[in-house]
Amino acid sequence: MFSIILDGKDITNKITDWCYMLEKDTVTVTYKSEKKYTASLSRCQITPNIYKKDVVLILDKRTKDEILVENVIEFGNKYLLFTYKSSGKKGCYLIENVELIEGENLKINDTFNYFNKVIQYRVDFPEGKND
Repeated sequence: MFSIILDGKDITNKITDWCYMLEKDTVTVTYKSEKKYTASLSRCQITPNIYKKDVVLILDKRTKDEILVENVIEFGNKYLLFTYKSSGKKGCYLIENVELIEGENLKINDTFNYFNKVIQYRVDFPEGKND
Protein backbone atom coordinates (compact mmCIF):
# COMPACT_ATOMS: atom_id res chain seq x y z
CA MET A 1 0.00 0.00 0.00
CA PHE A 2 1.19 3.50 -0.78
CA SER A 3 -0.04 7.04 -0.45
CA ILE A 4 0.58 10.14 -2.54
CA ILE A 5 0.13 13.67 -1.30
CA LEU A 6 0.37 16.30 -4.04
CA ASP A 7 0.63 19.95 -3.04
CA GLY A 8 -0.59 19.04 0.44
CA LYS A 9 -3.68 17.10 -0.75
CA ASP A 10 -4.01 13.34 -0.45
CA ILE A 11 -4.83 12.06 -3.95
CA THR A 12 -4.25 8.36 -3.27
CA ASN A 13 -7.91 7.37 -3.66
CA LYS A 14 -8.33 9.49 -6.81
CA ILE A 15 -5.64 7.75 -8.88
CA THR A 16 -5.25 4.35 -10.52
CA ASP A 17 -1.49 4.42 -11.08
CA TRP A 18 1.65 6.51 -10.79
CA CYS A 19 5.17 6.46 -12.14
CA TYR A 20 8.44 8.16 -11.32
CA MET A 21 10.84 9.51 -13.95
CA LEU A 22 14.37 9.79 -12.61
CA GLU A 23 15.68 11.85 -15.54
CA LYS A 24 13.22 14.67 -14.88
CA ASP A 25 12.67 13.93 -11.17
CA THR A 26 8.91 13.93 -11.78
CA VAL A 27 5.90 11.88 -10.77
CA THR A 28 3.07 11.23 -13.22
CA VAL A 29 -0.24 10.16 -11.75
CA THR A 30 -3.13 8.63 -13.69
CA TYR A 31 -6.49 9.67 -12.31
CA LYS A 32 -9.54 7.38 -12.36
CA SER A 33 -10.85 9.57 -15.22
CA GLU A 34 -7.72 8.40 -17.15
CA LYS A 35 -6.30 11.92 -17.20
CA LYS A 36 -2.60 12.15 -16.42
CA TYR A 37 -0.84 14.83 -14.46
CA THR A 38 2.90 15.32 -14.02
CA ALA A 39 4.50 17.20 -11.15
CA SER A 40 8.01 17.54 -9.77
CA LEU A 41 8.85 15.11 -6.99
CA SER A 42 9.44 18.08 -4.69
CA ARG A 43 5.68 18.76 -4.79
CA CYS A 44 4.82 15.18 -3.80
CA GLN A 45 5.07 13.07 -0.70
CA ILE A 46 5.04 9.39 -1.53
CA THR A 47 5.06 6.86 1.26
CA PRO A 48 6.36 4.56 2.42
CA ASN A 49 10.03 5.42 2.01
CA ILE A 50 12.11 2.63 3.45
CA TYR A 51 15.87 3.19 3.71
CA LYS A 52 17.81 -0.01 3.06
CA LYS A 53 21.01 0.38 5.06
CA ASP A 54 22.72 -2.92 4.31
CA VAL A 55 22.07 -3.29 0.56
CA VAL A 56 25.29 -3.18 -1.42
CA LEU A 57 24.35 -4.94 -4.65
CA ILE A 58 21.36 -4.92 -6.96
CA LEU A 59 20.79 -7.76 -9.41
CA ASP A 60 18.69 -6.82 -12.44
CA LYS A 61 16.43 -9.85 -13.03
CA ARG A 62 15.94 -8.99 -16.71
CA THR A 63 19.51 -8.28 -17.83
CA LYS A 64 21.36 -10.10 -15.03
CA ASP A 65 23.43 -6.94 -14.46
CA GLU A 66 25.06 -6.62 -11.05
CA ILE A 67 25.30 -3.09 -9.69
CA LEU A 68 27.25 -1.97 -6.63
CA VAL A 69 25.12 0.63 -4.83
CA GLU A 70 24.73 2.78 -1.75
CA ASN A 71 21.95 4.97 -0.32
CA VAL A 72 19.13 2.62 -1.31
CA ILE A 73 15.52 3.71 -0.73
CA GLU A 74 12.41 1.66 -1.40
CA PHE A 75 10.00 4.28 -2.65
CA GLY A 76 6.20 3.90 -2.51
CA ASN A 77 6.42 0.09 -2.62
CA LYS A 78 7.12 0.44 -6.34
CA TYR A 79 10.55 1.89 -7.04
CA LEU A 80 14.06 1.45 -5.76
CA LEU A 81 16.15 4.62 -5.78
CA PHE A 82 19.89 4.33 -5.23
CA THR A 83 23.31 5.83 -5.84
CA TYR A 84 25.80 3.98 -8.04
CA LYS A 85 28.87 3.29 -5.91
CA SER A 86 31.25 3.76 -8.84
CA SER A 87 30.02 7.11 -10.17
CA GLY A 88 27.84 8.67 -7.47
CA LYS A 89 25.01 9.08 -10.01
CA LYS A 90 21.42 8.31 -9.09
CA GLY A 91 19.59 5.23 -10.39
CA CYS A 92 16.08 3.85 -10.29
CA TYR A 93 14.47 0.45 -10.87
CA LEU A 94 11.03 -1.00 -10.48
CA ILE A 95 11.25 -3.18 -7.38
CA GLU A 96 9.76 -6.15 -9.23
CA ASN A 97 12.72 -6.15 -11.65
CA VAL A 98 15.52 -6.43 -9.09
CA GLU A 99 16.87 -8.56 -6.31
CA LEU A 100 18.66 -6.91 -3.41
CA ILE A 101 21.73 -8.42 -1.81
CA GLU A 102 22.73 -7.18 1.60
CA GLY A 103 26.32 -6.84 2.74
CA GLU A 104 26.30 -9.93 4.94
CA ASN A 105 24.87 -12.11 2.17
CA LEU A 106 27.27 -10.75 -0.43
CA LYS A 107 30.26 -12.43 1.18
CA ILE A 108 28.80 -15.86 0.47
CA ASN A 109 27.93 -14.90 -3.09
CA ASP A 110 30.18 -15.61 -6.09
CA THR A 111 29.59 -12.01 -7.11
CA PHE A 112 31.55 -10.82 -4.09
CA ASN A 113 34.58 -12.77 -5.23
CA TYR A 114 34.20 -11.42 -8.76
CA PHE A 115 34.05 -7.80 -7.60
CA ASN A 116 37.06 -8.34 -5.34
CA LYS A 117 39.01 -9.50 -8.40
CA VAL A 118 37.82 -6.54 -10.46
CA ILE A 119 38.81 -4.10 -7.71
CA GLN A 120 42.23 -5.68 -7.36
CA TYR A 121 42.70 -5.52 -11.14
CA ARG A 122 41.81 -1.81 -11.17
CA VAL A 123 44.33 -1.21 -8.38
CA ASP A 124 47.04 -3.13 -10.23
CA PHE A 125 46.22 -1.56 -13.61
CA PRO A 126 44.84 1.97 -13.18
CA GLU A 127 42.90 3.47 -16.08
CA GLY A 128 45.11 4.28 -19.01
CA LYS A 129 47.60 1.48 -18.32
CA ASN A 130 47.00 -1.85 -20.08
CA ASP A 131 43.26 -1.16 -20.57
